Amino acid sequence: MSIQYLMPPVPLEPLKMEQKSSGKNGKHANPDVQKSAETQYEKAKTAHDELLSKANKSKEDVKELEKLKKVLKHWRKKKDWKGENHSQKSKGN
Repeated sequence: MSIQYLMPPVPLEPLKMEQKSSGKNGKHANPDVQKSAETQYEKAKTAHDELLSKANKSKEDVKELEKLKKVLKHWRKKKDWKGENHSQKSKGN
């Protein structure tokens, strides 16, 4: 009787392949910038929602609301931008 029959089987860890972290079509956006843009977006969103929920808006409030909409659009774009895509056409034959 050999010793391998007496020992319980050792579970094998799944093989982890090293993934290339960069390349032409990899994500190029800086994660810190995206995180910062997300916090700015949340601040602008709360200010926008607060002003939007106001019952009687003055002309200044309406102008401020339009400015906040532009700011929201800007930060949403910065937050969601994944980076440039290079080389989208297939190469070779």
